[in-house]
Amino acid sequence: MPPDLVLVSTSPYRRELMAKMGFRFRAVAPRFEENHVHNGDPGELALALARGKAMSVAGDYPHAILIGSDQVVWCDGRVLAKAGTPERAWRELQSLRGRTHEFYMGLYLSATRSCVPTLRWITPSIAPAPSKPKARVCCCSNAWIAKTGPQSSDCRLSR
Repeated sequence: MPPDLVLVSTSPYRRELMAKMGFRFRAVAPRFEENHVHNGDPGELALALARGKAMSVAGDYPHAILIGSDQVVWCDGRVLAKAGTPERAWRELQSLRGRTHEFYMGLYLSATRSCVPTLRWITPSIAPAPSKPKARVCCCSNAWIAKTGPQSSDCRLSR
């Protein structure tokens, strides 16, 4: 029997993606505080957050394969945090106007018995700043909730 696959995430988008890919998995909330000290490398930060999430439940699932992931939006030398409110999402989206930003995805896949990552993945992507109408649609639709900055792969504003 294969080991359990555990998605350590509260994101409905990640659960939906895993289900669409046909994985049989369990989703659990991480017990990891994302209050972090940024060391200057957004890709490494995304990976550290993904690892922290995965390993925060490792003791509960000793025979499982854990998946943790996180994103970091980087613009003008700073990380955009999760917006938290429509107003903050709007301010952050407006701060991106006229600027190109980078979107980093960190993925941490671990077999918990060994606590050694079997996969570490960081991928940067670059997108132009959102248009004002697209930013307004994102904020009004609540597509920004629980996302890194208001920008995410689910509310890609560069289209």
